[in-house]
Amino acid sequence: MMKNKKKNLGYEENDRETEIEINKVYHFPKGLVTCKYKGFYLIINSEGISWLVLKDYEEFRAFQLLTEGYTVEETLKIGKEEAVINVITQIEAKKFENPICKDNKVRDIYIYLTNNCNQHCKHCYMFAGDIIVNELPCEQWMKVLNDFKENGGHGVSFTGGEVTVYKGFEKVIKHAHEIGLVVTVLSNGVLWDEKKIQELGSYIDEIQISIDGYDKESYYKVRQYDGFDKAIQCVKDFSALGTKVSVAVTPLYDNLTEFVDNFEPFARKLIKKYPQVFIKFNLELIPGREVCMTKEENKNYKQILRNLVERLYPNYYTETFVLNYENHFLRKNCGFGGISISADGQVFWCNRIHELVSRINILNTNFKELFAESDKIMMDTSVDNTAECKNCEIRYICGGGCRLEYEGIKDVGIHRGEWHYICDKKEVIYDKMIKCNDFFYE
Repeated sequence: MMKNKKKNLGYEENDRETEIEINKVYHFPKGLVTCKYKGFYLIINSEGISWLVLKDYEEFRAFQLLTEGYTVEETLKIGKEEAVINVITQIEAKKFENPICKDNKVRDIYIYLTNNCNQHCKHCYMFAGDIIVNELPCEQWMKVLNDFKENGGHGVSFTGGEVTVYKGFEKVIKHAHEIGLVVTVLSNGVLWDEKKIQELGSYIDEIQISIDGYDKESYYKVRQYDGFDKAIQCVKDFSALGTKVSVAVTPLYDNLTEFVDNFEPFARKLIKKYPQVFIKFNLELIPGREVCMTKEENKNYKQILRNLVERLYPNYYTETFVLNYENHFLRKNCGFGGISISADGQVFWCNRIHELVSRINILNTNFKELFAESDKIMMDTSVDNTAECKNCEIRYICGGGCRLEYEGIKDVGIHRGEWHYICDKKEVIYDKMIKCNDFFYE
């Protein structure tokens, strides 16, 4: 590799050789921060979402020389050759000298078509079926979707309650697809039959079926309904049609270890038979009909289920961490400020609508105004306006914690000043940055 070093530096990038001029001088972005963590040197672009992972002092010293204006050739003469090559390989592969940073402008919304449901799940945070909500007619939702699309809307997720008990849900779903929206449906899968799936499957980009059990008995314990076989059949039928299907699983905390021991072999069989079907685990139990978890219980709950996910999908969290950055979007927020609309038209800035206060109804506004307010809320609750985040070198990599943990978040819109919350994830992010480093080589 070094035979041509008087002319250029060659290194392998994704099985192809790339040449670097030996007299090149690097000009790195401003705001670089060095953090030493677990023996590694993390070189972090604090104004973006890029970083280098240097494994020892030799590599760190090579990077220092490059930042001080030494050419590649001069750095090779001073530093250890292998270390210099490793650093330059990483810089070039990650385009660290000229990083790409973009704001995410994709417009997606959640619509709760109904709060009615044919089941009575113990963990339901919507208290579906218990709390009666006046529902907008399907014609009104179609007008809402038209306005959404005309103002740059991209995708819509329909949820409930149970969407299939909403009168006219077929019309709404078809209309959303026909005007060019990406359509996701969240359902328990019980009221679908082969005819309905054939009729609507081509109008749905993804359907998520909730199956909180590995057999009839375990399913019934959670959902208070004998629907296990119907939900499984729904997964099979949609999958056979070619619709993207995912299975959502939210176990109860009681007897969680026993649940995991039994669910794992069931999940492996499902994955083997339907490899295109992805199983999603909710990693937190928020207060619901018969659920009220302590912070410590939720921490334990999350860890047990994360371990299960890693067994079912090795390297899942590493790979998804990488996917979060493949579009080069700055993570200024957890997503708070995104638009969710309840069955009666009330607008909320998070899909956990039961925990927030609404001051806007979709019937009294339009999406041009709503998007402007959404952008304002996102900016107000961004890491740049959070006391614990604004000076943090990984703020745009992390995005801050869940905004529902922020003091006074229910008063968003009238809140003034910086936000506050307790951050306990910095080292978790550092670990991910190191673990997934090789995945970022382009």
